[in-house]
Amino acid sequence: MTTTPSGQPSLWDTGDVAGGERDAVVDAFCRGEDASLDHVLLPFDVRGTAAHVRGLGRAGVLTAQEVQTLDAALDELLREWDAGRFTVGAEHEDGHTAIEDALTQRLGELGRKVHTARSRNDQVLTALRLFALEHLRQVDDAATELAEAFAAKAGEARAQGLTMPGYTHGQPAMPLEVAVWCESFRDALADDRRTLAAAIALTDQSPLGSASGFGAPIPLEREATARELGFARVQANPVYCQQSRLKLEAAALNACAQLAWTLGQFACDALLFTSPAYGFLSLPQAMTTGSSLMPNKRNPDVLELLRALHPSVEAAAAEVRMLGVRLGSGYHRDFQMSKRPFLYGLERTRTGVEVARRVVERLQFNPEAMQAALTPELYMTATAHELVIQQGIPFRDAYRQVKAQRHQRHEGDEAP
Repeated sequence: MTTTPSGQPSLWDTGDVAGGERDAVVDAFCRGEDASLDHVLLPFDVRGTAAHVRGLGRAGVLTAQEVQTLDAALDELLREWDAGRFTVGAEHEDGHTAIEDALTQRLGELGRKVHTARSRNDQVLTALRLFALEHLRQVDDAATELAEAFAAKAGEARAQGLTMPGYTHGQPAMPLEVAVWCESFRDALADDRRTLAAAIALTDQSPLGSASGFGAPIPLEREATARELGFARVQANPVYCQQSRLKLEAAALNACAQLAWTLGQFACDALLFTSPAYGFLSLPQAMTTGSSLMPNKRNPDVLELLRALHPSVEAAAAEVRMLGVRLGSGYHRDFQMSKRPFLYGLERTRTGVEVARRVVERLQFNPEAMQAALTPELYMTATAHELVIQQGIPFRDAYRQVKAQRHQRHEGDEAP
């Protein structure tokens, strides 16, 4: 019989492996990073298991007393996980094994009834959906707070009447109200939140009860378990439950990447404007790092890592999308490989948005540097439009007239 490293039988084993024990190297390869990744998913897996237990009670598979006993044991597992005492370790095949082992050790045969009418396929899908919903909503909340921080910073800039150069092609172009610059990111975040809302709506459907992708062999009230878990609806088609895994994970990561794109644009600007060559903005020392060699250095590492967030999350999204290429219907073990980029992308985005808010809130304006950079040529476009309005001449004539005047002034400045 094939066993986990703890000596417990594998969940799928029936004792009929030809030739005895399975290849240990192959088994380790197949487990991959499941132990460490499933530890993060454990509380969501326990919640899904508790809902399934109550569903088995409604279906008459478990008695009311059995449901109550299992509920209490699962609540205790959650408390132990929260305290760091319940983990998925090397002795387990995965998080599902860890839960079932724990229940069996504590409750005996009753613990082994939990997997009735359920597959690890809908079990992991349910845990991942619950994890995604929690994180996407936290990202959305954090994005709302970040937008508010940009709006507050815009208010500060407007109250001070701050203006700095605006740039096109990296060259000084026209004066730009600092408040308008701040509000550009507020508005970008509003669009990003619309994308997040779509991803949340797609994720918010319960796959529990779809089993291996062909439905459960006993009548389960899937609507009831969906409500208990807080899902908006049931994902009805059991085949599509499996087909949709990578598609919906990619949608969630795409939304995160869109948001990270906005953070990267802000970070690019802030890195430029906090550099000594510009000096329009400053970060407090508490948000910078020093050099191990050069005592004069203070480095804006936080902005550089915010700039790097988008390609990092985009890469996670691309990895998940590529896993789905050329996969047909049903469950495929390829899905396991999406777990790491999926968990990473959601968690890193959530952290990045929270960090960006702290940066925006503590960003400092340097009005003197802004004013010094507002050189006369930045007002040439405004001057041309004044000529149009005051003299009624075509814009192209005004454009050439202003440019000629500027050229003449330059020639006069250069004369001996």
